[in-house]
Amino acid sequence: MSLGLAVLATLLLGCASEIRRFPLREPMWRDTDLDPVAVPCRPHPEKKDVQVCHPEPYESSFAWDGADNLLFRPTSDFFAVDPGGEAVNVNSLDEVPDSSWFVNRIGRHPLTVDDLVQGPCEGGAELDPGAPDGSWVIDEGKANGANLGFRVEDPSGQRYMLKTDGDEQPERASAATAISARLYHAAGWRAPCDSVVYFRPSLLKLTPGLTVTDNTGTTRPLDEAELGRLLATAPKRNGLLRMSASRWLSGRALGPFRYEGTRTDDPNDVIPHQDRRDL
Repeated sequence: MSLGLAVLATLLLGCASEIRRFPLREPMWRDTDLDPVAVPCRPHPEKKDVQVCHPEPYESSFAWDGADNLLFRPTSDFFAVDPGGEAVNVNSLDEVPDSSWFVNRIGRHPLTVDDLVQGPCEGGAELDPGAPDGSWVIDEGKANGANLGFRVEDPSGQRYMLKTDGDEQPERASAATAISARLYHAAGWRAPCDSVVYFRPSLLKLTPGLTVTDNTGTTRPLDEAELGRLLATAPKRNGLLRMSASRWLSGRALGPFRYEGTRTDDPNDVIPHQDRRDL
């Protein structure tokens, strides 16, 4: 009798299990942070009687970004008590769903060579080097960064940021940005459409009254003389200038993300950034 009870108890224990971490349904492959949300409106900081209804733009200077990543963050991480842990933004298959941060591409679907070459530029506008003279209108100077440049608007109304390689390392930066954009896009991250473009200088038409500000905060006119100095740093081939062309992104720029915490003014930003596997 006791042996039978022992066998029965053993069988019953074998049927026991922990509470399931995930419910019995299809894995989640789309994060809800892609859904539209409403945010509180506030007065425009510069325009009277105007309301803005989007998260507050965030700016991080080059000096602060360098100091934070080279000094403050390593120091605080050294003294912090960080137990670590698993990523939070994963589904029942321990994979990262599509979100505003990441899109499963090569991880879920095969990509052809053409898919990889097109990358983030697929299905979008491209600069036409065969356009008429003066049809690439320079409407803005590049405000900061290591490489000089300016923004142009083509005859279709599409805008692009053009950047030179500089005269010390010709072709290096433009090649690296075009290649890395396609690798990042294939891996799943959101990347801009960056390409190498060769064009004749006569395509450019400078809008009067523009200025450009360098990394030191110095602002100077972007006139014909300044444009000539800028173009002189671009590599040349058979009379054509080589520059990096980045298709202008739609929407409103809110600044860079932080590597920890969340944005309190973004209802979709609910997972602490330090706990995201895709970051």
